[in-house]
Amino acid sequence: MYQCKNSTKCISNSCLLDRIQDCPLNDDETFTESCSLPDVHRRFSCSIGSYRTCLAPLIIEDRKKDCDNGEEERRNEEKLIEKHIYFQTICDGKKDLLPIFIDGHNETDETECDSWLCNNTYSRCDQYWLCKNGADEVNCPSSNCPEYEHECVFPNDTSKVSCLPMHQVGDGIIHCLGATDERYRNLYDEVNSFSYLFKCWNESKFIGYTHFCDRSARCRFADDETFCTPYKNSTSSNCFILESSLRNEVENFLCYHFQSVKRPKMIYFKLSSMPIHSKQSISDRVSSEPFFQTTTQSVRTDTLVNLSPEEKWQCNRGLPIRIRMNDNLNKTYCLCPPSYYATSDWRQVFSFVIILIDDNEIIQSHDHIEYLSIRDCDTKFNVYLLYSTRPKNIPTNYFIRIHAFNKLSLKYRASWIFPVEFSFLPVHRLSVLLIVPVLDVEPIQTCIKPCIHGQCYNYINNKNYKFCQCKSGWLGVQCNIEYKCDCANNSLCIDRSICVCPLGQFGYRCYLYQSSCQLKPCINNGQCVPGDERYISRQMSESMCICSEEYFGIQCEHRQTRIDISLHHELMIPSSLLVHFITVSNQTHPIRSSLKKKISWDQDILTLYTSIQFHIAFAEMFNNYYLIILREQIIVSAIISTQIIPSYRCLSIHELFNQTLSHRHLLRRIKYYHIPCQERFDLVCFYDDIHLCLCDTFRRSNCFEFDHNMTYDCRGYNLCENGGQCFEDSRKCPTSAVCVCQDCYYGSRCQFSTKGSILSLDTIFGYQIRPNVDITRQSYVVKIVLFVTMFIFTLGIINSLLSFLIFQKENSRTVGCGIYLFVSSITSIIMLCIFMVKVWFLLMLQIGSIKSHVFTSLQCISIDFLLRLLLSSNDWFYAWVAVERAVNIFQGDTF
Repeated sequence: MYQCKNSTKCISNSCLLDRIQDCPLNDDETFTESCSLPDVHRRFSCSIGSYRTCLAPLIIEDRKKDCDNGEEERRNEEKLIEKHIYFQTICDGKKDLLPIFIDGHNETDETECDSWLCNNTYSRCDQYWLCKNGADEVNCPSSNCPEYEHECVFPNDTSKVSCLPMHQVGDGIIHCLGATDERYRNLYDEVNSFSYLFKCWNESKFIGYTHFCDRSARCRFADDETFCTPYKNSTSSNCFILESSLRNEVENFLCYHFQSVKRPKMIYFKLSSMPIHSKQSISDRVSSEPFFQTTTQSVRTDTLVNLSPEEKWQCNRGLPIRIRMNDNLNKTYCLCPPSYYATSDWRQVFSFVIILIDDNEIIQSHDHIEYLSIRDCDTKFNVYLLYSTRPKNIPTNYFIRIHAFNKLSLKYRASWIFPVEFSFLPVHRLSVLLIVPVLDVEPIQTCIKPCIHGQCYNYINNKNYKFCQCKSGWLGVQCNIEYKCDCANNSLCIDRSICVCPLGQFGYRCYLYQSSCQLKPCINNGQCVPGDERYISRQMSESMCICSEEYFGIQCEHRQTRIDISLHHELMIPSSLLVHFITVSNQTHPIRSSLKKKISWDQDILTLYTSIQFHIAFAEMFNNYYLIILREQIIVSAIISTQIIPSYRCLSIHELFNQTLSHRHLLRRIKYYHIPCQERFDLVCFYDDIHLCLCDTFRRSNCFEFDHNMTYDCRGYNLCENGGQCFEDSRKCPTSAVCVCQDCYYGSRCQFSTKGSILSLDTIFGYQIRPNVDITRQSYVVKIVLFVTMFIFTLGIINSLLSFLIFQKENSRTVGCGIYLFVSSITSIIMLCIFMVKVWFLLMLQIGSIKSHVFTSLQCISIDFLLRLLLSSNDWFYAWVAVERAVNIFQGDTF
């Protein structure tokens, strides 16, 4: 608390420096130690005069300047620009960046701009003359003049708008009325807007557009009134009192060019005048459409009665309502949320059951959440659980238990438990982030108390706690209490009162059916997921489609984009290719998504399928970037053919600039980024440590920020094992994730390894066979292997048959060697036949002709075992032959 000077009045510290006088001497607004207050972390720190002051949150962004430079009134976006170097705001005529001390000088985004192109992508046609001759404002849609000419009203002919060649603009000689051709002289710049002043002819006087055509000549030669339309006796400017249709052509021109223009928000990146990739071919399946960024909207309830701010704050976090009493007097009451007591206050659909229980396993209350990742990935759910009795039993311990079920199959997935701490408090707020395991949690052997009609599980977040997950119709700590389940037949019962409904059903007992999927069904085998009836509003769709891998869209109406990528013959083929997709949006940073795919050694064309909507695509291999796709219109669904060619490699700035320039501070170096595109006409793109830049058809640079060292771990939830990289199809709301494994690892999560394995036919030959490709169209390696196998089989059979014919005679088997070789010839024939069966079986299995899982398992168990058994047997037979011959030599004549 703060005690006012010369007074007994005490006020809260939060009332200091809030521009409201609370103390008689106003000392609460002249307090000089505000940055030492306990609530300083909530205040805004800035300089006022010679003092460092911390202002109350109440007066931040209230359109009244308190700090010396007015920084408390700037938007968060503007504050970010002040500290971050953006290519789009470099040398744009407005100082956005706070000074940076570089090599003994204070540098900003508006210093050393001699090498910067004033006519660039972000300065074109924004009414602000960045170029002295207005080159950035010529040929704009609003102009009616020929190319490279500006609109102009000549002083000797004020009856029409004429045109002035651009080489006469900005030459220091005034040719046009109001000096519209010498605008660098009459700029009136403000913080968030700018305007140009009307210059009187042959004098140094300037007037604003609000004062010409107001029937009062302010210029010596009345050139601010000679072109105006007479209008009654009004003293206001025609720019305000007349519509454009009632003004003449000259008035419209001058009113438009001298009016105050609000500076637009920063454009993060845009594509304009971009070249087309020489090897790029795009065939759209659907017409291109504007890109709209998906945003998650919360459920909103319209207010029926407008209440004053005082009435709204009266109920704190409650909802104020007015009730008409018998005496026709309105009184305001509060509807309090359950947590407050006062009279004045990816493709899987999960069902999360949230239960408040006590240490005796008695359910106090419960609720549930239906979760679909592609719909709810950025949604925060608020759930209120109430104690069954008020006041609650203080000595009792309470817990929050959460069960997750797959809503499609109603299979149990996992459980979490969280203690309700500080149980003596009436309210407890619990904020948790649940990470759902990829697979269903496996039950453990036994609990402390055996589960009679259920299974024992561990909690995900606390392995020390065990519990019994009871079967439907049973409850209790040991699942030994039977009860009659009154939920719908195809639903799941939990305890006596909780029903987990299958997809498409809802209600307390799951007897109600949702019809939204029937009204808007999914196509192309998509799975329709109805929205939760409790939260559906006008801002949320009543249903959503989970599409198969080949389709996407609201109703799965679009096929995925197919991209065929070939490599130029001069380029070395990498083992894998990383493709970066860039989606452009003016209001946000470019959205980047990446895919990586392995390339077979004999593969000529790499085919990718993606549902990502994008404008640009880069291929990355051997730490080099290649531009492969570029189009100004967004690509939604298309068939694309492109090629990675050396001439479309993005060069590093170290290859373009000398060592001195390339190692300069970014703020100095970036102002030279238009030079590479102008000097090298074969350059299509280049990059530095932070940016990727494109060259447009006018040889201007256009850069956006690009993280060259991105970690592909699915936003920290990498499920890939053994160093595998995890790639998502979207960074905001991913619908799928793919693991790209390192060498010698394979599997959906890189969980299998061939390290330490002996060489086998499957590992050597199996990966060379192309799946779903006929034998005649297989690679030469496969055909050569088949030919060699047939040749070895023929020679082996002939050799084994001849051995069999020789050693079948009794006189050849009088010694042990004859018997061993005879048996070996038989096993060799059997082994060769099994080997031939193994080769053809592997070929048919990899091609896809054999799809029986049982048959595949049997051959793995039998054929591989028999081959190894027969091969080892032959080795032993030959060993015995060698041993017998060695013994004969050792014994000599005594044998």
